[in-house]
Amino acid sequence: MFYSFEPNMAVEHSETIGNAIRESFAAGAKNESLIAAATAFTHPRRISIIKCLGEGEKTFPELLASTHISTMALYRHLQKLTARNMVERKNNRYRQTKPGDTLGKTLLAIAATCSP
Repeated sequence: MFYSFEPNMAVEHSETIGNAIRESFAAGAKNESLIAAATAFTHPRRISIIKCLGEGEKTFPELLASTHISTMALYRHLQKLTARNMVERKNNRYRQTKPGDTLGKTLLAIAATCSP
C-alpha cells in the first residue's frame, strides 16, 4: 500500500513541510534524521530558544535571561535541540546549526517566525 501526501491548506505551512519531506527523502535522508528534525520543535520552549538564538550566539546565562525558562528546563531543552542537530555549543556559547537536510532547514525557518 502506498500513501500520498495531500497538504491541508487550512494548516499553516503544511504544503511547505510536505515538500521539504519529499525533497529530503529524494536527497537520501534517513527516517531517523527526519524524525529528529520534526521532534526538535514539539515544545514551545524549544521554539523560544531557537528564536532567541536566531539573534546570535548566547551563553547559558544569556539564554536564561532572554527566554525566562527555568535553569533545569533550559538545560533539558538545549540537550534535546543539540541531540537533534539544531543547536550546538562551542566555547560555552550556544548557536543555531545549519541542518543538512531540507526538512531541518525548513522547520528551523518556520520556528524562527512563529510565536510559541
